[in-house]
Amino acid sequence: MNRVKICRIFPRNRFYIKVLLDWKESVEDRNFRSVLCRALINLRAYPLDIATFTDLKNIRGVGDQIARRLEEAWNVFCSRNLIVPSLREINQMKKGEFLQFLNLSNSFQQKSGLSRTMKTLSADGIDFAKSRSVKYLAQRADAENMKPCNSIRKRRMRTVQPLQLSEKLAQENESTISSSMAVNEPYCGEVQVIQKPDVLNVKAMVDCVSNDIGLISPVANDDEMEQICALSQKCDVNIIYHPSAFNTSQVILIIDNRENANTRKFQQMCSMFQKKGIFYEMRSLSVGDYLWIMRMCDGTEIVLDSIVERKTLEDLWSSIVQRRYEEQKQRLISIGIPNIIYILEGFMISELALEQALVTTYVENRFLVYRTSNVEHTSLVLSKITERLIRRAVTQELTGMSFEKFQKMSKKTQYRSVKDVFLRQLVVCPQISVQKASLIVDRFPSFTALTVFYASLPKEQRAEALSENFLGITKTASANMARFYFEI
Repeated sequence: MNRVKICRIFPRNRFYIKVLLDWKESVEDRNFRSVLCRALINLRAYPLDIATFTDLKNIRGVGDQIARRLEEAWNVFCSRNLIVPSLREINQMKKGEFLQFLNLSNSFQQKSGLSRTMKTLSADGIDFAKSRSVKYLAQRADAENMKPCNSIRKRRMRTVQPLQLSEKLAQENESTISSSMAVNEPYCGEVQVIQKPDVLNVKAMVDCVSNDIGLISPVANDDEMEQICALSQKCDVNIIYHPSAFNTSQVILIIDNRENANTRKFQQMCSMFQKKGIFYEMRSLSVGDYLWIMRMCDGTEIVLDSIVERKTLEDLWSSIVQRRYEEQKQRLISIGIPNIIYILEGFMISELALEQALVTTYVENRFLVYRTSNVEHTSLVLSKITERLIRRAVTQELTGMSFEKFQKMSKKTQYRSVKDVFLRQLVVCPQISVQKASLIVDRFPSFTALTVFYASLPKEQRAEALSENFLGITKTASANMARFYFEI
């Protein structure tokens, strides 16, 4: 009997592959063509559904720039169909037809003209250069050990933004612009918090593309409008902070409350923050040890673009041995915060495995890795990052998710493999501890594998089979396992 291999094909994955094929054929530069070819090979080998921009970007060889262009092409393609396209529709298209969506996505971005909707956020005559707090922060801030602001990558919105319409559309809707975005006007009168949708708003794209490019009709029938409303209800929101709200806002360092709140070292850290005038709060963080929020005067909290994972040498070694290290890094990456900072606290290390882990974290995962000697040095690094974020808040617009959304996204999902379930079953057997069960599942990762092993042995050898093959398993425990999993 011949073996049949079944491979599920996802529409979005197939669209990305087709676009990359056309893109590769249209490129003349050999180096860039090689980059696209490498991305295409890894994209074809990716077995799962690409549901988000992060999934696409994290595929080896794709990267941020290629992923953004592919994402924009997918959004334009969806806007023409008004619904998520099927695999059949994608397969019916011919070679060379996918390149138009790549070009239209670029054209669509250029025609977007609201200049990030900041015309509604005037500075209200605030002279930042004369602000006392700005002068004080400028004199106090010293970031010689930190990266310059310009070197930190700005994370642009990953989908075509429905608020960034053409100038023509903006002028027509100026009187009713509040219906397309939620603006909170708090009591202080200076802050305006704009919430913009994070995913594709099909109606805005339909209107904008029809007016600017003339591809489709702006009028949708009832069924299409129902689909549009269903999509718009799923929109999450990102919050925009404008520098005009600086005098009524606070940058706050959030510390995970598991960071030994009662120890003397932690008290030293808090004392340094108080001396430098840094606001901090203790909260339970689902991922990471430190992060920063911008709190508006109306209580709105934006998660800023930096998150810190702090480990001592003992913690790092323990996570590597227990195989939690990679899983912890993937959880940090999956949140979507661009600047992930890894602080290793302790003296110089000599273990090759630890050095290799740090190099991999820096080179492959693109984390910012800092080595600190003690808690005081760690506090200094955290204070420098805080001061840099304060300086940015003075002059730059900041965009981020709410703290509640961050906590919801970062909650750890429990995934249990067959090996994990089998280990739990082994512990039920008398005289089999977790350590002994771990030795067994490393060799026999499932119930079937262990049963086949016993079946291959003569009956008189089964009782001592495990004790002869594994150090630490006694003859009594081996006999119990043979009786428990084969004879019963």
